[in-house]
Amino acid sequence: MISEKTILKSSLQYSDDKTKRYVLSVEWDKDKKKACVVMLSSGQANGIVFDRTTSHCIENLIALDYGSVDIVNLFATIGNGKAVIDNEMDEENRKAIQKSASNAEIIIFAVGTGKSTDKRVQKCQTEVLESLSTYSKKLFCIADSDDRKFYHPLCPKVRKWKLMPFIIGELINKE
Repeated sequence: MISEKTILKSSLQYSDDKTKRYVLSVEWDKDKKKACVVMLSSGQANGIVFDRTTSHCIENLIALDYGSVDIVNLFATIGNGKAVIDNEMDEENRKAIQKSASNAEIIIFAVGTGKSTDKRVQKCQTEVLESLSTYSKKLFCIADSDDRKFYHPLCPKVRKWKLMPFIIGELINKE
């Protein structure tokens, strides 16, 4: 008989009143590379119970041979199963995204295009992408089997991730 023990470490960074989640970090193998996944808004994942999006990210990153992830969002306000789009981007959130991006081997911009016509989303996305421009060589997005880009992790077409280089101009032209 073979016995195996697995340890999953998670940590979270919240605002003082816990209405905003800035970073959800999960580590399953400290000896492997770290990813940073940027999505739209914070869900209900709390470090013990993961929502579908968080679970899907972890599963795909394990398959891609990563050992940990920082999940950050354009908007940090915690939603109840629905995206919360704030009027402005929180400064603490901006710092958290920048720090997570700097510590990762790869940054996966996975906001999706579902809210791309919302002016608040466009503004925040532009601000974040400008702040990530120094990391352009490690900036990627999720693509489907036909190489169409910019999917959110829960899109049925991309259950198994295919990562492609993220080219900012392509996303802007898509909107």
